[in-house]
Formats: sequence, structure tokens, C-alpha cells
Amino acid sequence: MLDKNKLADYVPGFQSRRTFSPQLPSQEELVLVQQAAEELAAQSGLTFTRFDQPKLLFESFKRGKGFFRFAHYYYVISAKEDTPMNRGKTGYFGQQLALYLTSLRLGCCWEMDRFDREKLAELLFPDSEEKPLAVLLFGRVNPIRSLREGTIHQMRKLHSKSFDKMFRSDRLDIPYWFHLGLEYFHKAPGNANRYEEAIRLKDTTAFFTAQPGQEVSTGIGTLHFELAVNSLPSCHGEIRVLEDQKVCFVNTIGETDAHQAQPAKEDSHGVA
Repeated sequence: MLDKNKLADYVPGFQSRRTFSPQLPSQEELVLVQQAAEELAAQSGLTFTRFDQPKLLFESFKRGKGFFRFAHYYYVISAKEDTPMNRGKTGYFGQQLALYLTSLRLGCCWEMDRFDREKLAELLFPDSEEKPLAVLLFGRVNPIRSLREGTIHQMRKLHSKSFDKMFRSDRLDIPYWFHLGLEYFHKAPGNANRYEEAIRLKDTTAFFTAQPGQEVSTGIGTLHFELAVNSLPSCHGEIRVLEDQKVCFVNTIGETDAHQAQPAKEDSHGVA
């Protein structure tokens, strides 16, 4: 059984990997990853489908396959409907699989918008109504990033916002749990850490607003935030959705005995 809270240890060192080893993951590793994917699919209502034919995936890329080397496996996360809620859930649950891959000393990389969704659906789901929402490539990697990977990582960091520009607060004091959550949120791959005032702190609740089309990235970030806060012995929180928000993530934090519960609705991981 996949223990989500144990994944917090792998967030600080999480890296997107684009250069994979020619050596394939073992059959035992593939079985463990597939079991985790099936468990996450059951929790989320999404479909996690593993493929070992990168050529088909690369044929759907808008800007070529040169971003990856020696990729052998990938999961396509899909749903019957392409909605903000499902895209948010894709990030939230898919990143749990990414962190689990990291715990097995495997590497992975998200692809959220560099592929043609309609073409990929035609290639991989010709007889299904499944709509691809994101792709997670994975495989065995060298513990040390290649020079090329390091360069790409540094270029992406140039576009990330500093912490003080990422949030606004109604509180004069910024609690430690929020600082820690923000640090973890900032490590999310994608564009979640590029928008100013993407997070609002009000009392003991942190509100996460996803930019249209970037719900996958925000879903990843909110998972990181939740894992960080729940790693502290005096705090507890979970992701919920506010009914009156079009696209919003909510994390209600309990500071010692000051836990404030928010009304929740079923299937509340993701975006409204």
C-alpha cells in the first residue's frame, strides 16, 4: 500500500530527469510501480496506462523528441473528460507516483503541454474515449544529472518567482509551516512557481489558485505543500475544494488544537 506521507522525504531532492540509462528497470521494480499506479487510479478515478513504446509518444510531440534520451517507459494519465478538476487531480495523484519512482532510485520527468493531445489519443487510445492529460516518463538514471540536464534546470530557475512574490497574506506573522510548505511548493516541476501571488494565506488556510491551463502544475505544488505541512508534528492539513471558487485549491492547517475544518465535497482532490 502506498503511504503518501512517507513521500515527503523525497520532495527536497526531486529532480526532473531527461537522460535515462540504457539499463532498464528490473521486472520487480516495474511490478511495484504498476501496483502504485493502480492504487492511485482507484483513489483518483483517473486512468494510469503504462507504455513501453516511446516512439509513439514522440510522434505526438510538438517540438520533437530531442528533450529525452534513452526513455523506455512512460505513463499516460488520462480521463474521460478534460476538465480543470481532472487536470488538477492528474498533478496531485501523478506526483505521488513520481515521488514513489524517486524512492525506488528511478528517475522521471513530466510532460504536460509539449505533446499534441488529440494525436496522442489517436495513437495510444484509438478505440477509447480517454483524453490524455499528462505524461510521466520514467526509467533508470545516473544519480548525477548530465550537463545538459543541469543547464535546462538552471534556465528554468531563471523564470521562477522568489518566495515573497508568490504569495500574499492577511496575517502579520508568517508561520513556519507556511514557509516550509512554500519551499516545497516551489520545487514543483512545471509552471506552478512562476506566477505572482499564486497563494494566499488567511488565518490557518492557504488558498492556491491555478492559472488556466496550468492545473497539473498547481496540483503537483499543492501535494508538495500538503506533504511538507503534514511532516510537522504540530500541524495537519489536507487539500479541499471550495464550491464558490472556479479554480482553487485549499489546504486547511491545524496549528496544535486550532484546526479549522472546511466544508468538503466528494472527490475533492484537484480543482473546482
